[in-house]
Amino acid sequence: MKILICTGIYPPDIGGPATYSNLIREELERRGHEVSILTYGEIANNKLRITSISRKYPLIVRYFFYFWRVLKLGKTADVIYVQDPVSAGLPTALANLFLRKKFILKIVGDYAWEQAMQTQNAELRVQNLDNFYPFNKEHSFKIKLLQKIQAWVANGAGKIITPSFYLKNILTRGWGISEDKIRVIYNAFSISSSVIPAQAGIPRHQFKISSVGRIVAWKGFDVLVDVVKEIESVELEIIGEGPEMNNLKNKVNSLKLEDRIKLSGRNNHDEVVQKMCSSDLFILNSSYEGLSHVILEAMVCGLPVAVSRAGGNMELTGENEDRGYLFEYNNKEQIKEKINYIISHHEEAREKAKKARDFVAGFSKDKMIEKLEAELKG
Repeated sequence: MKILICTGIYPPDIGGPATYSNLIREELERRGHEVSILTYGEIANNKLRITSISRKYPLIVRYFFYFWRVLKLGKTADVIYVQDPVSAGLPTALANLFLRKKFILKIVGDYAWEQAMQTQNAELRVQNLDNFYPFNKEHSFKIKLLQKIQAWVANGAGKIITPSFYLKNILTRGWGISEDKIRVIYNAFSISSSVIPAQAGIPRHQFKISSVGRIVAWKGFDVLVDVVKEIESVELEIIGEGPEMNNLKNKVNSLKLEDRIKLSGRNNHDEVVQKMCSSDLFILNSSYEGLSHVILEAMVCGLPVAVSRAGGNMELTGENEDRGYLFEYNNKEQIKEKINYIISHHEEAREKAKKARDFVAGFSKDKMIEKLEAELKG
């Protein structure tokens, strides 16, 4: 089977969609399929059949070149598998009006909501995705357009794959997508055992917390800085980059916390895993997650996790905190209480971490690829 994977990001970019796209390329090729990748960036690898569109071009020009490449690459494809409904999805869906190929779409988030979170109008800014629907028609033209685009692309796809039942519910309730065309396939991930340090999970004299993600408003990193300021016995390392990085740096500097809070910026995947595994706690204060790769990776490292009650997070920790700790998004007091509790109840935290590690063993890449391959063929 010839498969064209259209994605917005791909390694060396970091993030779930980049990691996922690379993983499925490797595994599908191992099963005898011919896989081509189309992405944005400065990547070009003829041996691996990777084609990229430079991000230096203006948005409309980028989309046009992407559309044109889909037309060329898609002619010989049996199926086109798209990794988002806007940056890759829109030009691909338009090209497929001419190609008429089998079109499968993966959705891991809501781009219109992400943009609405950055609006200057506080009355229209909602804290989490659950409150974004029913859609408020008072949003700006840009937000309304994005919402229509993603819904149009999704409705035009033959099948939709989501990584969590939470997100499936959002698509049916908010986007108006038929439940029959949505398949839930939990993400898998691949971490080499050689990457995990021997000291992973061993408590240190100074309690170290790690957090990973794009530096954007809804990831709540600024709140973590405020919390760590009040707990003098902990260090925090934030790994990632994004539009809010300068604001975050300025906040850390203004509070004179450079000695306890490290902003590591962009790291490659192995470095991220190593840094997480050498921590005492992984924390994620996000108002939305489909099904977070970094939580899964922290769990496989045997690391206790504390995460916000948002999106698919509870599908990983369990509603009753069987495999991790939960707090309300951006609730400083709750986050502070959880950190202090974990510090003083280390053995309990380790037991939860062991349960979590056993749990994520079920997220095998073989199982995920088998389910995905069946959907691509079907």
